Amino acid sequence: MPFTATGPAEVKCLVDIITPLIVGATQDPTDKRKQIFSECVHITMDNLFSGDEVLRYLGEGGWKGTMTCRLDRLPKSVQKKYFNFIKAAPVNARSKVARFQKPIVAVKHVKQPDSDEPNSDTEKKANNYTLCHVSFQSTGGTNISTVNALSSVELYVRDRSKGRGQQKRTWGIEMNEARETYLKNYSAVDKIDQMLLGWDLSYKTWKWWHAPTRHAKAIAMSMAYSLYLHCAEGTVDPEWKVTPLSGPKFRQKMSLQMVQYRSSDLRYPGDDKLRNTTQKNKRKRGSIEVGVIECEDHVKRISYSQYLDEKQPRGAKKARLCAGNMTLLKEHLNSMKRVHLASCQMCGKKTYMECQICKKHVCFKSGKNMTSLSCSIDFHDDLMYGLGFMDRVELFGVKKSQFKKANAAEVRKNKIHMKKWMRKYEKDMGDTD
Repeated sequence: MPFTATGPAEVKCLVDIITPLIVGATQDPTDKRKQIFSECVHITMDNLFSGDEVLRYLGEGGWKGTMTCRLDRLPKSVQKKYFNFIKAAPVNARSKVARFQKPIVAVKHVKQPDSDEPNSDTEKKANNYTLCHVSFQSTGGTNISTVNALSSVELYVRDRSKGRGQQKRTWGIEMNEARETYLKNYSAVDKIDQMLLGWDLSYKTWKWWHAPTRHAKAIAMSMAYSLYLHCAEGTVDPEWKVTPLSGPKFRQKMSLQMVQYRSSDLRYPGDDKLRNTTQKNKRKRGSIEVGVIECEDHVKRISYSQYLDEKQPRGAKKARLCAGNMTLLKEHLNSMKRVHLASCQMCGKKTYMECQICKKHVCFKSGKNMTSLSCSIDFHDDLMYGLGFMDRVELFGVKKSQFKKANAAEVRKNKIHMKKWMRKYEKDMGDTD
């Protein structure tokens, strides 16, 4: 059945996008996203997305859903008179009492025929599912439709309170499982809207596309402040605990940093690729020491994030560092090939040998016999990361003409530093072999 209405069509599109992210689901070879859901998730929506078609599509796909139902999209298989469909009932003693009457519950168990033919919409075998429609009286007629979401529906009372001390008052409100499930999940949207009130970016313009852009920027700023609060309160790292700034002060300071920053400062990855940087004289550019850290001996060395980038390169590229993986080191050494003359990326001297996996020139050996293997091993050694010619130039901003080979003391200190990152990496990855 075609999805012609905007809301249901958007739900179908959303489900189709996230279906490959379920563990074990069929994924297109070009789709590199990680499968993060252990099962089909529960989706909560408002009445714009309601309808029998949406419920059927979610149910046959094995998804769970809860949504308020539009009065013109009530279940077609049941007559409208059996539900609360009056939009604005008068508030009087009768309507108030009606709120505490048991809700009307309609349940339908849909069992698919025993057939291996795929569903026309989901292109796979349809699942059995359970529909549950709950209709009750609130400030007006309220209808909530669910699929695979509820096991029972009962009327009960939730207490609500407001004020403090002698001014505190408490009252009860009618509640049922369908309403509570919807409110607890969909309230996240209300909380986001509340957060965005303090980050309103408004100005008049005829360019309609500025509205979604402003909204996206407001979300980014509110999320940035939320992350800042987590860090400043010490919940992420106790060493980061400080007195957090208020929202307006954070916004003012962040705005000042944004207008003063230039990509030519080269403080973030990718800044060196922007036109504002490439058009400026190299001498006037900032340092490219992105990510390096200063140790206790005031020497700058490789950071853990840089080590992670090298251990887990993007795409299908194989890692350069081979500590603990002799098979990978063997592949690198077997790929060595004689090509054109260029600088060794470890020692800086001229060599013809190139690692075909890394596509970098490295000396295969320093002498005539096989016991003189040097740069080809050091270049792929985790403990030597950050000491080579390429690392000093690209990561630390050292000029090629000023590169000097590390002495024994520097090598020893670097090994101690890298062993710390190697132990952290093994702990994070759970790789203790």
